Formats: sequence, C-alpha cells, structure tokens
Amino acid sequence: MSRRIFAGMHAGAAVQPPDISDHPVAEAVAALNEFQPEALLGYPTNIALLAAEQQAGRLRISPTVVGTGSEVQTADHAERIHDAWGVRPGTPTSPPRRVRWPSAVRSASACTSPRTW
Repeated sequence: MSRRIFAGMHAGAAVQPPDISDHPVAEAVAALNEFQPEALLGYPTNIALLAAEQQAGRLRISPTVVGTGSEVQTADHAERIHDAWGVRPGTPTSPPRRVRWPSAVRSASACTSPRTW
C-alpha cells in the first residue's frame, strides 16, 4: 500500500497502525505481532510473504479479512494466505465472500479503524 493511501486511510484514528512498507521482514513481523490487526490489506506478494512468516510461527496474528490489490493475485498467493489464516483473500474485482467482517470494518468508517493494516 502506498504511503499516501496508508496515511489517508488512517488519518484521525485513535491508534495508528504501524507503517511497515519499507522495513525488513523481521521488523514488520514484530510490529504486526504487537499491533494484532483484524484486517490485512496489501500487495499479494507481501501478504503471501507474511503468510509464510505466520506458517513458520514467527508471525502470530489472526486477521478475519485479507485483501490484496495493485498486482495480480496468483492461485499460489491465495492458497498461502488461506493456509495461514483460514480466510480467502479478496481483491478489488473479487471481494471475500462469506466473511464475518470485524466490527471495525463493517461500517463506512472502516478506513479509520485502529486495527486495519
């Protein structure tokens, strides 16, 4: 996610999510473990990398919504993400279905949710 979009989504949020866009994986994992996001949004390759960290036991989060965009989400990306968190990742053209949306992302104010990364 670009810094500009990230900043716009979280402007005014009581708790600011970590900006891990250009940090080493180990630092990103530590920040996400501390933050415990309800939702993950990002490039499919980055989210798949985080899924591998989850499966290796270094990342310990439980998002109920995962969304990808800005590049093609391959079947391998989708499978890795599903295997890691048990959710089917959505894309702008194919949103996740049968998802129990967390209260933070159910309303129109989802963009200011303190637990969306």
